[in-house]
Amino acid sequence: MRKLCRAVAIAATAALVAAGPAFAQVKIMVPTVKVAPTVKIAPVPTVKVLPPTIRVIPPSMVLRNVKQIMPQVQVLKVMPSGAGYVVKVKDNGIVRQLRVDGATGAVSP
Repeated sequence: MRKLCRAVAIAATAALVAAGPAFAQVKIMVPTVKVAPTVKIAPVPTVKVLPPTIRVIPPSMVLRNVKQIMPQVQVLKVMPSGAGYVVKVKDNGIVRQLRVDGATGAVSP
């Protein structure tokens, strides 16, 4: 029985000695962290919002509407302005500006 215990002890010791270097060869993995390069973000450009220009009626219709309301005036100039028109008229030697809506054609002094 002693011989058997001695043989088992020698075999276990040999197994541990032989396994020892195998455990020593295990690499310890250290995680590497890659840092992204700093990225410069350009500022967002501001957008200038313009009012909508809705001109349904042409300048000739504007001229006709002004002449219907004020037949005695002389029309000097029809200019687009925003969503409508500005009309310069001469009435008895006085120059005035009238506004005309571009969508409806309504004349307002």
